[in-house]
Amino acid sequence: MKILILEDEPMIQRAYFRMFARFTEVELRVVSSPKEGLQTIDNGFKPNIIFSDWEMPGSTGGDFCKVLRERGETTPIIIVSGQDRSSDIQGTGANECIVKPALSDQIFQMITKWVKS
Repeated sequence: MKILILEDEPMIQRAYFRMFARFTEVELRVVSSPKEGLQTIDNGFKPNIIFSDWEMPGSTGGDFCKVLRERGETTPIIIVSGQDRSSDIQGTGANECIVKPALSDQIFQMITKWVKS
């Protein structure tokens, strides 16, 4: 399974790496901005699911979602934010929103819900 994470906070990036470290079947890419996320996909990484912070330098997770959806990408995108962004994600193409601090159980529930085996 391939997972792409957009998160600009180093401490939270490390938490994601720890969360997935025990899963050898997971290929994890963590980037710091929507621009890097788009570059990662453009360079051939095809994630099964994307977790994106909302507020990042230069852009938002919502902007990232809109660009992917305009390209025809259907990969599930989960916004992970310090605030409930449920109303903000309307019209962005994001599938769901969870509030930080996101527990590993919440992350794994989203994977189970959105990733087809």
